[in-house]
Amino acid sequence: MVAIVGVMTRVWLLATPAGLLNSDEAVTGLGAIEALHGRFDVVVPGNAYTATLESFLFAPFAAVFGGRILLLKLMGTVLWAVGCLLVYRLIRRSVSELAGLLAASVAWLVPGAFLELSTRAYLAYPGGFVLAAGALATLMALAASAVPSRRSSMMAGLLCGLAVYAHPMYLAVLVPAVVVVGVHHAGRWRDWWLPCGIVAFVVNLPFLVWNVRHGNPSLREDLADESRGTYLTRLGRFFSGLIPRDFGLRDYPGTRWTFGRLTSSLVAAALIAAMVYGGIRLFRAGRAGRLLAITAVAVWPLMAVFSALGFVLDGRYGVVPAVPMFACLGVAAEAAVLRIGRIRAGSTPTFGAACVIGLWLVGLVGPSMWRITGVTWGNGNADYGAVVDRLDRAGIAHVAGNYWAVLPITYVTNGRIPSAVSAPDPIRYPLYQRATQAMPPNKVGFVFRNWNENPAVLYLKPDCYDREAVGQLVLYLPKAVC
Repeated sequence: MVAIVGVMTRVWLLATPAGLLNSDEAVTGLGAIEALHGRFDVVVPGNAYTATLESFLFAPFAAVFGGRILLLKLMGTVLWAVGCLLVYRLIRRSVSELAGLLAASVAWLVPGAFLELSTRAYLAYPGGFVLAAGALATLMALAASAVPSRRSSMMAGLLCGLAVYAHPMYLAVLVPAVVVVGVHHAGRWRDWWLPCGIVAFVVNLPFLVWNVRHGNPSLREDLADESRGTYLTRLGRFFSGLIPRDFGLRDYPGTRWTFGRLTSSLVAAALIAAMVYGGIRLFRAGRAGRLLAITAVAVWPLMAVFSALGFVLDGRYGVVPAVPMFACLGVAAEAAVLRIGRIRAGSTPTFGAACVIGLWLVGLVGPSMWRITGVTWGNGNADYGAVVDRLDRAGIAHVAGNYWAVLPITYVTNGRIPSAVSAPDPIRYPLYQRATQAMPPNKVGFVFRNWNENPAVLYLKPDCYDREAVGQLVLYLPKAVC
């Protein structure tokens, strides 16, 4: 039943305008198309980090089905489901079957920003959740073992290496776990340190070589950059902004609280208290549980080291501490289920679990979904198809404009309509950029989102275009004579 309800929440979201494909997701799909043409990006073009692993994973599907939006989004959902299964496995082994089921249920029936994130094909996010969960599960098994096996150590190095290659932010959740295993197996160089370290290094060789060839751009980010707040400011934002958004208590710009500011803050405080309680129970559950409890605490101050993580408005960086958070909530939920069993004589754990999960759905998932989707139904991606049809009728085969508008058009046409991103937005695919900029100006259409229309970047004077509003997009078609 939990699995079905989780699927239904995502179907609901995807069947509304909230299921819109944004350009960050289109980057994943375009990376798959690039791979099919033999162009493999080590990191996202225009970035100094973030691997394109999910693009390679999606490439076979793009080869068969082309630029399908639903298929691309389903990849994110499937990866999130795999991550939930891994959360179940690591808690089942370290605590109990019931705690594992509850932790996985919480991870699957997520509200707020977590729910949206689980339906988005972002590079390094649903996939990073899987890698972090897999790495932590392997590290927990190593922490519980008297003597580490080399195979397990190599697997830990593989998963940790891939997670960090996917995005360096996962260092915040993996370093504490690696340190705990390292302390436990301090002298096991041949069985632990070398197998793990060598494999992690080999996995990251493409990233390291790319850095050397390009002058180490990944090292240029100033971790002390205060544009996203000071260290203490970022640390505070995680609890005042990130957690409330991830669990559906606060909206994207931060102007609205789901239950009002006071009540929502109290609910967030209750969630944090439950995580603390679950962490204490984990700490007492043996070496494997202790590793996860230590990680659940240490991840926050380590996250605050990364200046980029100070951006909490969309809640996406909640994926970094997601595994220990879900684990702690699952263990706390188990305690609540057992308490219900003592209060209601003769009740089964199934009854208690149904009460806890029902409260979770009614209290968090339902209200946040209502806020995200409202009562509006319809294909949020229909505008892209309408723009493509209009471009085809006008004989326009290249587009330029806002980053958030043009990349999805290139993706849904399977690269048939290349796009150029206008300054100051980031350029992800230079090949498409050059091809579009090489065209005569009267052969390039412009597309903007209606909230970011900028006629100043048009190649010709504004009166040389026919302006058309297509849903949430604005299309500029060059006139035949100007």
